[in-house]
Amino acid sequence: MKRLSENIESIFSTASPEFDYFSDAKIVAGDGRVVPVHRCILSARSAFFKTVLSDKVSDSGVKLELKELAKEHEVSFEALVTVLAYIYSGKVRPLPKGVCICADEECDHVACRPVIDFVVEVLYASFVFQITELFALCQSHLLDILDKAAADDILVVLYVTNMCRNACEKLFTRCMQIVVNSNVDIVTLDKVLPEHLKKQIMDSRIELGLIVAMDIAQVEGTSEFPSAGMISKVMSDAQRTTVDLNDAPFKLKEEHLNRLRALSKTVELGRRFFPRCSQVLDKIMDTDDLSQLAYLRNDSPDERETKKQRYTEIQELLNEAFSEDKVEFQRSNNLSSNLSSSASSTSLGLKSNGLLCTWQVNYSYKAQQFPSATEQFYSLSNLMPAEMDSQSQQLHFVMIPLLCPGHIIPLIDMAILLAQRDVIVTIFTTPHNAVRFGSAINRAIESGLQIRLLQVRFPSVEVGLPEGCESLDELPSYKDMSVNFFSAVQMLQEQVEKLLAEVRPSPSCILSDKHVFWTAKTAEKFRIPWIIFDGMSCFTQLCTELLHTSKVHESVSDSDPFIVPGLPDRIEFTKLQLPGLFNTGSDPTSMTNLHKKIRETEVGAYGVVINSFEELEKNYVSEFKNLRYDKVWCIGPLSLCNKNNLDMAQRGNKATIDQTKCLKWLDIQEPGSVIYACLGSLSSLAREQLIELALGLEASGHPFVWVVRAGNKQEEIEQWIVEDGFEERVRGRGLLLRGWAPQLLILSHSAIGGFLTHCGWNSMIEGICAGVPLITWPLFAEQFFNEKLVVQVVETGVSVGSKSVVQLGEEEKAEVNVKREDVERAVKCVMSQGEEGENRRRKAKEFGEKASKAVGEGGSSHFDVTLLIQDIMNHRLQAQLYETRK
Repeated sequence: MKRLSENIESIFSTASPEFDYFSDAKIVAGDGRVVPVHRCILSARSAFFKTVLSDKVSDSGVKLELKELAKEHEVSFEALVTVLAYIYSGKVRPLPKGVCICADEECDHVACRPVIDFVVEVLYASFVFQITELFALCQSHLLDILDKAAADDILVVLYVTNMCRNACEKLFTRCMQIVVNSNVDIVTLDKVLPEHLKKQIMDSRIELGLIVAMDIAQVEGTSEFPSAGMISKVMSDAQRTTVDLNDAPFKLKEEHLNRLRALSKTVELGRRFFPRCSQVLDKIMDTDDLSQLAYLRNDSPDERETKKQRYTEIQELLNEAFSEDKVEFQRSNNLSSNLSSSASSTSLGLKSNGLLCTWQVNYSYKAQQFPSATEQFYSLSNLMPAEMDSQSQQLHFVMIPLLCPGHIIPLIDMAILLAQRDVIVTIFTTPHNAVRFGSAINRAIESGLQIRLLQVRFPSVEVGLPEGCESLDELPSYKDMSVNFFSAVQMLQEQVEKLLAEVRPSPSCILSDKHVFWTAKTAEKFRIPWIIFDGMSCFTQLCTELLHTSKVHESVSDSDPFIVPGLPDRIEFTKLQLPGLFNTGSDPTSMTNLHKKIRETEVGAYGVVINSFEELEKNYVSEFKNLRYDKVWCIGPLSLCNKNNLDMAQRGNKATIDQTKCLKWLDIQEPGSVIYACLGSLSSLAREQLIELALGLEASGHPFVWVVRAGNKQEEIEQWIVEDGFEERVRGRGLLLRGWAPQLLILSHSAIGGFLTHCGWNSMIEGICAGVPLITWPLFAEQFFNEKLVVQVVETGVSVGSKSVVQLGEEEKAEVNVKREDVERAVKCVMSQGEEGENRRRKAKEFGEKASKAVGEGGSSHFDVTLLIQDIMNHRLQAQLYETRK
């Protein structure tokens, strides 16, 4: 093997004319220098180059620009040669002389800036080119030298590892720890890092300083939250714990971060009762970097003595301020009475020894209700004085959906879910949509839930739409009028902001569809969090993020498969199956620009709400939460908030078929024998494609319910149904529904044995809740992502074999993508009584049961709803306290 490696390496020499002669491709570096390469070797060693080179066949050779291959970070000529040499030989070359040497003559050139820059370039190039072994070696090398490097030199490592975060989490985390504990100033951070990383670093520094402040203030620890740096020992609830920074090194423990955040909010409430202490502490926090008072391993004795002196000075200042606060407290004696009605698990104790104050928190909850320390939280509402606990202090969520059934319906479900948890919810909509989707809201309001519907006028005529056209699914032509529709949506901002200024209580947050991107500015104007909801799974969100960062799809042909890098599973797509920005088709330029604007805006959202549950896609939930710094709440399946037949029948719209008639038909069918086929509210397949679907269902031999929806081609397909005699032939075995169908009601019937779906996420999650296997026929948007999740990851679906998206408005241009034989095969496979079919049905049933448990009390989604409410409550309390201090 060594000899073979050397032989192959011998043909890679940028100085050898023979090498240039036999090469059949060239890579041009940023400085213009050219590296001749061999396509067969690159393709054999790198999946990236295989896809890039497969469609670049040329007798005169292929020329690739390095800056087009690696777009996010500059890769030098020397780094490129190092990576290519590894591809040829499997060996890492020594660091190139002259490149990795700094100006300091005394430097050993092991961890100086030129070395780090070079290794980072190789790391990034190996990530892009998918050379996993070299990528791992670079990570290992950087981890070895980080402690020897200057903190500001590490910023470039942090920047690049953030781009390939899922592949090098350990290196990213270590870089963050070093930078947070360093004295790199915000100006330097601004120059190198994106805004979200800079914010994460500054927030972490504040937390680190807060821990030292807590120790100075003599804040008590508990068994769940021992003061940081304390050697672990068994403690009883609310037992006094101290940390002597002069005797033991200070270490911030990751598992206590959530407790720290919660406790910091609790301490904040003390500001209203201890104003003098608060003023002194604020002044100290403004002038001192308290994290610098923590002992570090490499501190000299003099440095420790200096820290000890400043620590003592601060304690004395706080003791003096506390004595004054204590006198005032004893005079008024109002604090105790205000808190006496709080839950027995919380109390505010005042020490007589002159220390600042002590929040005692006794934990009376059961361990099984909170699976892990990182999932535990404080109920700050229990700590609020009585005068703060009024309707004016209720949370108020404002919801602004995209005007389209698939986007409005889950937001209405979410409104009901939050209102059931004592949250006030206001939904913005338009007059026509208020009538169309008002039944469920009106029933919720009549039951006592605090939901309000505010209507704004939709400017249909002004943008060239028909009068009363206020929803995407009502456009006469999506292709010709979608741009007009989104223009009208943007024109709603002024009306919404005017009403928001008048509503009471004032909004606590805006929760909007990501497509209504102007709501980000509205939230900023009202100084409240902007949370997005776009009806996708964590799997789809993660795929989308990784495609944006890796851009792997940009170097492949339309039909060649490629692997999405960084996912927990091996997932392949073709470019033809990608949504939106990744596969624009013949979209108008203005729609492409809209997609870009949505993308630019959504990355700045405070958090993301997901209509899914952790048990369905556990690895992807975890990865996506890491990506969004835990501001992700999986609160679904939202459809399960509909408990009775009337809610299910009228969910989103009144069905065009009598629900009793539909149920009676299903009642006479054998359990698990019926296929339910529905391709969504926006899809409008060509006549020929719908005929293939119909004949495939007929040929399968199984009973079926088919929702016939063809948009502006409805008349044509109805004519075929009559002329062909289709409905007569399948009478008794097939039920044809026109218009809006009571989907939840149908799926929940015991006769349903499979669901043929277009893979819109609402339909997917409803099918999963029903515990039935899915037949997947993705059409547009992110639907091919959803198919991969249920077919490959969850393994409860069978694909009909669709190969490419059908752009909305271009259905007539598309060829017949799925034939009747494909439909027949998929139906028979799902309904098969063999071992594979039984396993699929068993898994589907298990996930249906897990979905129900997730939304029940103690379930993962129920818990995430609590965390969402708690997060917004904490945010509002902080804002109120900040305004009070101003």
